[in-house]
Amino acid sequence: MAIARLSDIAQRAGVSKTAVSKVLNDRPIRIGAAKREEILKLARDLRYRPNIMARSLNRRSTRTVGVVVYDMSTLFYPQLLRTLELALACEGYQTLICNTEDNPAREREQIDNLLGRLVDGLVVAPACGVGNIEYFRGIHDQGTPFILIDRYFPDEPFRFLVTDNQAAARNGAAWLLDCGVRKLTYLGERGRNPSVDERLAGVRAAAERRGLVLKDQDIVLCDTNRISIRKALQPRLAQARPGTGLFLESNRMLMGVLDTCRDIGKTVPADVRIVGFDPFGPDLARPADFASLRALTEPAPTIQQDTGRLAALATAYLLASFKGESPDAAAWQRRLPAKLVVPEDNKGVAPA
Repeated sequence: MAIARLSDIAQRAGVSKTAVSKVLNDRPIRIGAAKREEILKLARDLRYRPNIMARSLNRRSTRTVGVVVYDMSTLFYPQLLRTLELALACEGYQTLICNTEDNPAREREQIDNLLGRLVDGLVVAPACGVGNIEYFRGIHDQGTPFILIDRYFPDEPFRFLVTDNQAAARNGAAWLLDCGVRKLTYLGERGRNPSVDERLAGVRAAAERRGLVLKDQDIVLCDTNRISIRKALQPRLAQARPGTGLFLESNRMLMGVLDTCRDIGKTVPADVRIVGFDPFGPDLARPADFASLRALTEPAPTIQQDTGRLAALATAYLLASFKGESPDAAAWQRRLPAKLVVPEDNKGVAPA
């Protein structure tokens, strides 16, 4: 069926396009009740849909928000996107979601496309590194409402919402040490940014409070694919003794850790205690993956970021900006607490 236009309804009803437009938009017009009902019925029968772009140009608002993230391989971002999309929908806004694969060039391209679609604002988890700072400065100077989430740029005026990563990591590492861990290894990704650097700082701080020093050889940074993780961890975990602990910068690395444990006959937590950020989503694409998963004999403690609060605050900031307010930068450069969740069947006691 061809797309119905205002002129189609106007022709069948014997009125002008302006009259049809006013009726469909419930605007004042001198027209009889019978004719009004006829126009509404024709619109339903013809399945008329308004031209959103034309309406947006008139209203100077598309009621859309662009959301740009760098990764979809953990459960953190799907959870965040779901809550953010719902929060914006409740306010009458639709979300357009893009994934940059942590590529700065792709990030610029996608944001350019979103701005070309006249989105009212942006929520961005920026790609790793500082390659797009000048680009974001341009968006900021143009006055486009946008807020960074999960990652940020120190010493920049951009508004951001991030987890208090240092405090959260310090609590997670403290739990490991309180459970008897005396040999602690930090496993993180090779690409660095301020948020994950703060996680490493938190683990260092927890170790130092207990008289331990996290040496360079105790910090393992590698690519996040499972092969790279196995290659980096195998020599270290093969020598694991009672009291070995592993802090994961992200639980998207956990499957690679379990691969390594499977290869060398270790289990978690009997041989290696683990704490990691964000929920674990097992990758079970091959038969060997089930053997890897069996290396995890008890649920591992997890540092859970507050996706609901992050989404609510991002929505609140955008709505204030859309109303013409200028939310103070200091009030919108915020760090939110995270929660260490220790399953009941996991031995050990979480620190207070």
